[in-house]
Amino acid sequence: MNARQLQWFASALASLLLIVFGLQLAWWTWQFLMPSWRDAPLSTATAPSAPLSLGRQLLGDRDGSVTAAPATTASTTGIRLKGVFAVDGRTPSAAVVNLGGRDQTVHLNQEISAGVKLVDVQATHIIVSRGGVREQIELERAITVAAAKAAAGATPAITQFRLNVTSNGTNQFSLSRQELNTVLQDPRQLNFLGRIGPAPNGGVRVEDAPAGSLSQKLGLQNGDIITNINGQPINSQGDLARVYGQFNSLSAIRAEVRRNNAPVVLNYLPLSGATLAEGAKGSEIFLMQITLSARGFWLQDFPGNFGASTRHALVAFQKYSGLPRTGKLDPLTRFVLGATLDRAQPKVPKAGRSIEVDIARQILTISDAGQVIWVFDVSTGKSSTPTPRGSYKLTRQINGQRVSNLGQLWRPKYFTGGYALHGSPSVPNYPASHGCVRMTNQEINFLWDSDLAPIGTPVTLF
Repeated sequence: MNARQLQWFASALASLLLIVFGLQLAWWTWQFLMPSWRDAPLSTATAPSAPLSLGRQLLGDRDGSVTAAPATTASTTGIRLKGVFAVDGRTPSAAVVNLGGRDQTVHLNQEISAGVKLVDVQATHIIVSRGGVREQIELERAITVAAAKAAAGATPAITQFRLNVTSNGTNQFSLSRQELNTVLQDPRQLNFLGRIGPAPNGGVRVEDAPAGSLSQKLGLQNGDIITNINGQPINSQGDLARVYGQFNSLSAIRAEVRRNNAPVVLNYLPLSGATLAEGAKGSEIFLMQITLSARGFWLQDFPGNFGASTRHALVAFQKYSGLPRTGKLDPLTRFVLGATLDRAQPKVPKAGRSIEVDIARQILTISDAGQVIWVFDVSTGKSSTPTPRGSYKLTRQINGQRVSNLGQLWRPKYFTGGYALHGSPSVPNYPASHGCVRMTNQEINFLWDSDLAPIGTPVTLF
């Protein structure tokens, strides 16, 4: 695949990537924003497994006690009541019900199924309305106080939600999906989830999230209103449920939040833990290449193959983003790469075609009318032979090998005196040249073949 083919291919797939990420990534939002009741079912009184904290979270008695319920009452709706939900002793306001073999969390005045609405929640039962006819459904299972206390005494107490969440910058977070799924199987964690309910003017509000809660670890605050997830409006728990049921994989999440009437964007990405280096192959490498291209970082390797060109593109991205220059797809790089699909931006947008050499970050950017065409990995002058700073233009070029006292320059494009952009077999991730701007031979060949940097192109070095 030649450069022009790959450029077209990457451009086409970049649009696909936006759709794939918008579709695949939303599923996770429901997974970590709402409790997985199937992972923490209520225990019977004869065989308790849940601690006292679960009883307080689900049944809402002020002292943490739980009232044993009568036997299940047959329901004409087919709905089974598994538990009721309240936080810190407040009046129960939601129920965990089973319909058709599937557990779901339903809040007051929300439909459980078509035409069946939850209209009242009590500690031992709920009332539903269908066609104006009310029906009481008794709690199917309950935890006795004694059993809950016994279970609580057998299990060490916890003081916060046990999930490692890493903040990788302002409003950017990473976490392990596997770890989260494991943690949610522990019913003791329910006290540290907080509660999410409908907001009066649209969206869903985070409420009752204690210190050390999952919500807090994810950068959410009490009173935050989640309005949009990956481009989809969120106005109810039902919207979150549809997101959950529709998508079954995770790559990234973009949550739009209203906080004190001001917009806030929160980005999340799970860490797989795997570090991929040059020589790796497969679909994840292919996705990384598409993402790099979509964000403006040039590469020319065959799709799915992690070659030298991909490594330099990844290093350029790491330089641009202020990450460690590993040249590997490590967990932190994976997180930042997927946190947003925004294309790279020039430092000083200019009219027409222009070249920027960011000496501090060791990258070269070609832009047109202020929009980045490509970003390249470069190596500029070392401290003893620094690259000149300032504004210049490409004045001459040699289409071939130029041998000078300071070394060999492949297809150089000069911008002042003997200083040039040129190809080299050695482009380390730090300043190492005699003052020129080293590019890989592949990169300089691409500039020549695509005519992206003709004579007269402005060059700014800073």
